[in-house]
Amino acid sequence: MSKLTGFKKAAACTAAVIICASAFSGAGNGMINADRGHALSSELQDNYKDIASKKKNIDELIAKQEELDKKIADTKNDISAEQENKEAIEEQIATVQKTILALNETISETQDEISALEVSIAEKEVQVAEQHEQIVQGVGDFKVRLKAMYVAGNNTYSDIIIGASDFYDMLMKMELVKRVAEHNDDNMNR
Repeated sequence: MSKLTGFKKAAACTAAVIICASAFSGAGNGMINADRGHALSSELQDNYKDIASKKKNIDELIAKQEELDKKIADTKNDISAEQENKEAIEEQIATVQKTILALNETISETQDEISALEVSIAEKEVQVAEQHEQIVQGVGDFKVRLKAMYVAGNNTYSDIIIGASDFYDMLMKMELVKRVAEHNDDNMNR
């Protein structure tokens, strides 16, 4: 196997790895809300188009590389074609450099996408932790209110009015019920 054939296979394998990595870079991000998911889906479609364009460019460069390989082989035995052979080799070097630049650009973009997704995941994890804390706090508050209601008994407004020992006692009990209701409303609106 010649060095050039090995290079072509290496370039093709590298391009395949980059395309696969880009295709799977958004996996596992199930906590994105619907609007954000739609935006990411649109971004992914744009990324797939960009990757396809870069793959086409790489394929064209590989095809040109093969053409240059053939040209070099055809002119190798002809002494008068040495200058043409030299130019083909220089063009081949330039093509290899362009291929390397294209692959490096694709790798860099893929790494940027991965970094952005990692930041998004971290933000979602913080949001989940905050919501979990709110739920735990709400359950704790509910337990306290439930206990207070149990200790106070199942009092309705009519029980408060009938069970009051005097007008002042009735007003105090009604104020207590009002405050509990306001507290419940505040907790519900959080």
